[in-house]
Amino acid sequence: MAIYYVAVNGRADGSGSPSDPMTVEAALARGHGGDVIQFMPGTYVTPFEIRRGGSPGRPLILRGQDGVVLDGGQPKEAGCDKFIPTAVDFAFIKLLGATEVGIERFSFVNCWPSVVFGQGCRDIRMAECSVTGGRFVFYAVNQREDDPEGGIKAKRIELDRVTWVQDPDKTMWSGAITWEDVKGWTTNNHSYFNGSLFSCYDIRGYVTIKNCSVSHAFNALRFDARVGSSVARRRNINVRILNNRFNYIRDNTFEIEKTGTGWWICGNQVYNGYTPFSLHGASGGYWYVFGNRLWSDAKPGKSGQGHRGGTMLKWQLDPPRPLWPIYYAHNSTFIHSTYAKSGLTRGLHHYNNAIEVCLSDTSPCTPERELFTDGSEGVDGIDHFIWDDTYDFRGDLCNHPKYPNDFPAEWAYRLEGTRDPRIFVDGRGGDLTLRADSPGRNQSVPFALKLPSGRIIPVPGGRNVGADQGNGRVFDELPYEPVPEELLMTCADRPMRHG
Repeated sequence: MAIYYVAVNGRADGSGSPSDPMTVEAALARGHGGDVIQFMPGTYVTPFEIRRGGSPGRPLILRGQDGVVLDGGQPKEAGCDKFIPTAVDFAFIKLLGATEVGIERFSFVNCWPSVVFGQGCRDIRMAECSVTGGRFVFYAVNQREDDPEGGIKAKRIELDRVTWVQDPDKTMWSGAITWEDVKGWTTNNHSYFNGSLFSCYDIRGYVTIKNCSVSHAFNALRFDARVGSSVARRRNINVRILNNRFNYIRDNTFEIEKTGTGWWICGNQVYNGYTPFSLHGASGGYWYVFGNRLWSDAKPGKSGQGHRGGTMLKWQLDPPRPLWPIYYAHNSTFIHSTYAKSGLTRGLHHYNNAIEVCLSDTSPCTPERELFTDGSEGVDGIDHFIWDDTYDFRGDLCNHPKYPNDFPAEWAYRLEGTRDPRIFVDGRGGDLTLRADSPGRNQSVPFALKLPSGRIIPVPGGRNVGADQGNGRVFDELPYEPVPEELLMTCADRPMRHG
């Protein structure tokens, strides 16, 4: 293993020692698998490309330290109209066919639209980095976008302990910039914010996002794929989103567009997220959503502005819908919004969740808040949450006065759970511990979990309902099992049956 030191004033023919540092480009030309390119303190303003990288098990490491800043020098407006960036758009680091690369301990500023852009990249790890601004922190695409099966697939990407503040002036949450402005629907175009910490288009998957922190951003994570492709179900597979913190997310926290299979969303905290789970129009399935804590004490924007209410679970009425089950279990939620506002999904297994809806008359709460939208808010009853015979709701604890039985008779599947007027010690303040005398303590119901291989895993009952499980987190005890790609090749899009 060799260490090559680089500096802002490094020489192209430098030796790479601390006293005679190289340029970044010279070090990249010399470095191989197992080597470290060590950045010395300073502000670097020249972006660079990586086309090689390391070798299996021996990544090429780019490592910063305190005092190392990579400044893209780009204005925010450079991020407009870059919903799907390409290799010709700005990114401080471009990974073009590179494999086995580590990016560690850098501070990035003024990188619009992207901090890191990966095309056909594989086995990439970004860790212990901080980012201010930018439309995308990491955007990934395949080597060729014109052929669904052509070129190198981007896959096996990990973000670990990455901190991102997209909008440090808090203009989106305050309403100085509206939701419509960010969507680019007004003449006041701020679409440069319409990005995410990690976003991708049509990649294979195998992505891990863990221990990261995102605040004051439009979206946190967004995975997209092409529509109508015969290979679409092999996109966005085997994704793990673990133990992250998301604060003040103006639109979607977890967003699957078109398809996603084999997702584990576990142990995350979401504070003031407009729509945490946006799963509308997504096929796939085997989504395991366990042990997350979600709470809110404020609405985004100003009074009179649109898109302020939000929801916890979001689907749409039109297909596609999941092919395989969704397991949503042992999550704790304190919300001022509707829990599930509209849409229809398939195969939702909803177990042992603790849900407290803020029903006071203190803003942003309302005493008439619905748990599920029943159609009265939509045109001709179209905009409402539709019940399906593949749903299974058991063991939940909720404070809503209609819960569990006082819902419209036409809803085909009744909820089996317990009502308690108050669930948490201090939900609005973020303490989602069950009250000492809660009927949800040690009362979780057992359920069975189906893994992609077809194995059935029994999950015993007797824990606390919600994420405060008392004697260990359920998802820590479950076997992570990647989705075998042969399953995605042979499956048929046929209706699921209940249970």
